[in-house]
Amino acid sequence: MTYHVFISYATGDREVAEIIRETLESGGLKCWIAPRDVVGNYGAAIINGIESSKMMVLVFSSHANESSFVHREVERAAAKNATIYVVRLEDVPAVKELELFISSDQWFDATTSPLGERREELLQKVRQRLGEGGGRVGVRRRPWLPQLTKAIKPLWDVRVIGGIILLLIVWKLIMPLSSAINSGGNRNTNAVATPTPLASPERTPTPINQGNSPTPGPSQGPVVVLPSPAIQSTPAPTPTPVESLEHSQWLYQSGNVKYVWQFLPNGVLRARHEDRGTFLPNGRWKQDGDTVTIETSISTDNNARRDDREVYQGKIQGNTMKGKFLGLDPYDWVATRQN
Repeated sequence: MTYHVFISYATGDREVAEIIRETLESGGLKCWIAPRDVVGNYGAAIINGIESSKMMVLVFSSHANESSFVHREVERAAAKNATIYVVRLEDVPAVKELELFISSDQWFDATTSPLGERREELLQKVRQRLGEGGGRVGVRRRPWLPQLTKAIKPLWDVRVIGGIILLLIVWKLIMPLSSAINSGGNRNTNAVATPTPLASPERTPTPINQGNSPTPGPSQGPVVVLPSPAIQSTPAPTPTPVESLEHSQWLYQSGNVKYVWQFLPNGVLRARHEDRGTFLPNGRWKQDGDTVTIETSISTDNNARRDDREVYQGKIQGNTMKGKFLGLDPYDWVATRQN
């Protein structure tokens, strides 16, 4: 699937990123944004989203400066030669990890007025960038390309004309030689060819019937062919549908750490430490059949950076959910249903 825009943002700018997504999609542009469009492995889904998008919109702020996730997404988009359009929320300089890949002439300045009041302007700017990119994934403007093509075209015309003339000269030289070879080969056309005798077919001896029973033959009647019994195929079992996690409560455990996960509507996850009673903010969940992707914060701070978030993936097996933590040190985890 191809997208118009991949939206890269830090967790602290999630609300602004959602405003940008709503603005672009209301104008008919298809957007890729995490965690909504994450399917399967989180890292692979990010790479696929960047590669299948025509351009990247970067939500730039001090949060983006501090997010290593944003740095890697921008670096990957630049490696794929994708257009990067920056929506600037704060008047702060870009860190070196971002400065290499973004330029000042591609910024949408949202530092002086709220972005919600300039949605139509943002939509037109993004459409303009998409038009300059030629409508293909990973294509940037190359102003030097028309001049280079114009300079090469005369040379190409000269080479083509010279090649045609050379082919005509070679053809003129080869035709007389070909005619001479054909006339010499026709001198032996009157020679009589000696026919090759045909080998007579061998006769198969007729076996002698030494018994008293008559030899079966065609005169004994037609051969009756019995129908083969029909083979009954066993229908494939119908897969049991997996129930939605919405309004369910699960007890997550890894080692001595226990959390109660409450799966609320609209992909909201409420994670409560069973012993301490504290809550982790900004939890999200997404279900695709029996596969579940869960994103939680590792801090009770509502302004936790995107770097401080943990991503879990698991499979639902009845009242049990098992999976792996997708971090730098992956480990297995299990959760059991409580309601």
